Amino acid sequence: MDKIMQLADFRPTIGIYKITNTTNDQAYFGQSRHIMSRIANHTDQLTKGTHQNRKLMRDFRLHGLSIFTVEILEECEVESLLDRELYYLCHHDGKSYNHKYPRYYAGLRRIAKGEDFDGKLEVRE
Repeated sequence: MDKIMQLADFRPTIGIYKITNTTNDQAYFGQSRHIMSRIANHTDQLTKGTHQNRKLMRDFRLHGLSIFTVEILEECEVESLLDRELYYLCHHDGKSYNHKYPRYYAGLRRIAKGEDFDGKLEVRE
């Protein structure tokens, strides 16, 4: 059955997403101005073996794509992306690929704790 849709329905989804490894409940949090494209990019990088997050890549190699789920946590304005990603990173109870592994922003915890921050977010390897 064909479904005709309006072109206006194809707007990019701006917001926060989570990729979860269902075997160990470890999660990867991200933000994007176009979530579906970003998730497709993650999938492509994992499949090609080029994903920047080594622990996520390792788990993909061990278990394959089928053990991962994707969830759009929140749609928001572009100006709120960093704040909302920080919220989810700080309020996640389980393990996070972001916190323990590459792509962890050194300044995020300082911001969350209300500590002085010079405005530079550095990616720590």
